[in-house]
Amino acid sequence: SANPSLIMVTQLPKLRSQASKQKRRLVIIIAVIVLVLSTAQWLPTSIAVLLGVVLLVLTRCLTMDEALGAIEWKTVFIIAGMLPLSTAMQKTGLAGTIGHILIAGIGSHGFLLLAGGLYLGTMLLTQVLGGQVTALVMAPIAVATAVATGVSARSIGVVVAIACSSAFLTPLAHPVNLLVMGPGGYTFRDYARVGMGMTVVCFLVMLAATFLLLGR
Repeated sequence: SANPSLIMVTQLPKLRSQASKQKRRLVIIIAVIVLVLSTAQWLPTSIAVLLGVVLLVLTRCLTMDEALGAIEWKTVFIIAGMLPLSTAMQKTGLAGTIGHILIAGIGSHGFLLLAGGLYLGTMLLTQVLGGQVTALVMAPIAVATAVATGVSARSIGVVVAIACSSAFLTPLAHPVNLLVMGPGGYTFRDYARVGMGMTVVCFLVMLAATFLLLGR
């Protein structure tokens, strides 16, 4: 440096603007390939995404350490731990018992109220456990409720799936919420303030779509 008061104690990384541009293009191309393979159902989504990660590493857009560091291991282990719980809820009859409790409370008032109650319960549980884990807990309950009431299990499943995606009220509801919490300086109150409106809109749209498209 021309400034004598500036002393470099470490070497600055070399700028590789051209290489960075090429890598950005490769990342876009690989992302498009993954989306096409998945949406066209030429490969299962999990296999297509794994293939994309392998291509990113082979093209040196990512290192192995960066790829491994991007994995949310807590989420992986939580889901792995909840899978046996989901199976146990079905085999022991707990899911059916909870389903009968729901039916006794709101099932007799019509399909729309039942769908709304399941949505609200699932959505609230999502804010604490996260959508991935909540799906494993609520899926057997939703199916048992649908069978007991004689409604379409697919319709109830759609309602629960949408509720698991309504992860707006807390940073715990989705890994992405946690990722942006630190850099953005957000608090739990920020998520609740911004997410409340989105949650209400999603709930009303779900009720309208359920009434118009799913029915019984």
